Amino acid sequence: MIELIQFPWSPFCIVQRRILEYSGAHFKVVNVSSGDRSVVWRMTRHRYYAVPVLRDGRRVVFETDNDSQVIAKYLDVKLQLGLFPRELDGLQSILWRAIENEIEQEVASAYLGSR
Repeated sequence: MIELIQFPWSPFCIVQRRILEYSGAHFKVVNVSSGDRSVVWRMTRHRYYAVPVLRDGRRVVFETDNDSQVIAKYLDVKLQLGLFPRELDGLQSILWRAIENEIEQEVASAYLGSR
């Protein structure tokens, strides 16, 4: 089973959660404390301390930099979603920066404001 390790309010985690929901796959959400990331640190073998992190069986997937999209692309391939068509690679890399910077921040603000 796929596990999404996250902060529930993180705009970066919301995207991964929505991809999983869209896919219809069974998954588990594991919320961690922003003050204690030891679970993430251990899970990634001391290579990463941020969220989201995805655990799929024995495989642990996490981002390699701010614009990497490793988790989304992993889910896309594994679940055969067609979210990243090869013919749109260049355009997607440009649009993704806007999605990550402006749109995700607005989604997070709306999410936090509705609580």
